[in-house]
Amino acid sequence: MGEARSLLAEAEERLAHDRELAALPVDVAWMHRALAHLRGQRIPAPALGALARLVAVKYALCLAAAGVPIALAVVLAEPWLALAAPLAFYLVEAQLVFLLLVAADGSAHPWRDARRRTSVAGGTLRVVATVVPIALFMLVAGIAGRGLVRAWLTGCLAIVLWHERLPHGSEESA
Repeated sequence: MGEARSLLAEAEERLAHDRELAALPVDVAWMHRALAHLRGQRIPAPALGALARLVAVKYALCLAAAGVPIALAVVLAEPWLALAAPLAFYLVEAQLVFLLLVAADGSAHPWRDARRRTSVAGGTLRVVATVVPIALFMLVAGIAGRGLVRAWLTGCLAIVLWHERLPHGSEESA
């Protein structure tokens, strides 16, 4: 929770004081442009179609995972099993939270490298413990009046900052 709080605070601060960052167009390539802006260098843009496919497959996998406990709840007539759906969703999300960022960095194997970033970040449970509070912030802050787009940008920027804090190097080229 502490890491998520720190990342969100830094993201809010940067968005409040960096007009260029806050003005980036909100689309599937936002994380790529934010990453380039934070680094102060041009990063070759991945194809928007490829990014859109990554996003679609990523969330299809997360939703499919969430569907397993729901299906079990129905089949076994045990409604309490459906309570595991959010956990299943985020266990898969943890494996792929850095997917768009490794793609933006030009990874030839973004699925593999996203999993490696999860490992570098401390593993599945640690990533879930950071991602869930960020996701809750994105939802709650947006509904609570901070604005849905601003809350979404803050959460996405928190993930970009997290990616940048992690060691880079041999874990992605191995």
